[in-house]
Amino acid sequence: MSFYGSFFSYNGVSCEDYGLMIYDFDSASQSNETVLSSIEIIEDRSQRKYSSTYYGTVQNKPLEFNLVFGKSIENNSSLTPLTRAEIESVSAWLTSINGYRWLEVQQPDLENIRYKCNITELKLGSVSWNPIVFICKVVCDSQFAYMYPEETVYEVDGEETFTFDNKSSYSGFYHPKLEIAPSVTNRNVSIVNISNNNRETLFTSIPGSVETIYIDGENGIITNSADLNLYDNFNFKFLRLKRGNNIIKISGKCTVKLLCEFPISVGA
Repeated sequence: MSFYGSFFSYNGVSCEDYGLMIYDFDSASQSNETVLSSIEIIEDRSQRKYSSTYYGTVQNKPLEFNLVFGKSIENNSSLTPLTRAEIESVSAWLTSINGYRWLEVQQPDLENIRYKCNITELKLGSVSWNPIVFICKVVCDSQFAYMYPEETVYEVDGEETFTFDNKSSYSGFYHPKLEIAPSVTNRNVSIVNISNNNRETLFTSIPGSVETIYIDGENGIITNSADLNLYDNFNFKFLRLKRGNNIIKISGKCTVKLLCEFPISVGA
C-alpha cells in the first residue's frame, strides 16, 4: 500500500506552499506495506512446560513510513535540481518542530484520516548527483492513524439511553473526551456504559458556579469553567468504550458532548 495522492500538509502547512508534490522516485518508496505495527506477546516459558503461560499482547512499536516528494511536475517538468535555499526552507518547515504534528495526505480514501507524527529524518534523492526529491522518515505517536474529530451531543432531562459506535481499531478501551453542562436545577450527572458491565461515571453536588466540565479520560484530567477542584465530586471512573456499539445511559438534566478522534489501522 502506498500514497497515490499528489499533495500533503504537515502542521497545517501545505506542500503546495513550497511548490512540492508527492513522488514515486526510483527505488525510494513513498511508503511501505505496514498496516499494523509489530505485536509483542507477553508470556512466560519454563523448562518444565512445553507450552508458554500466555498473558496477552501489547503494541508498543509506532507506525513508521517514508514520504517522498519533490518539486511539482507542473513547475518542474525537466526535473531541475533542488537549490540550497529550497532545501533549507523545506528542512526548517519539517524538522524544526518540537512534538507530534498532524500529517494529512490529500487522497479520497484518506479524506477523514490523518497521522500524528514527527519527521525524524530528511534525506535527498539524486539523479547524476543532482538532488531531485526529499525522502523523509515519518514516525507516528502510535501504531494507528486517527479519524478527524467527531462530536456527538446528547440533551438529557431525566434519563435517556443511547447507542454509541466506537469506530476505533484498538482492541482495548477507548476514552473519549467529554464536556458536561449540568442544568442549574440538577447538579448530579450519571453516565453508565451498560456494555461495560454497567460502569458508571458519576458527578455529584457540582458547585453552582460550574457551567461546563471538561474531561480528558485518556490522561485522567478534569477541568471546568470555574477552575475549581471537582475530583471530590467525582467517583474516578472515567467513561470508557468497547470497540463497536456501546449502550450508554445518561441520568440528570444536562448536555453531554462526546469528542472522539478514533485510532484506526489503515497503514500508510
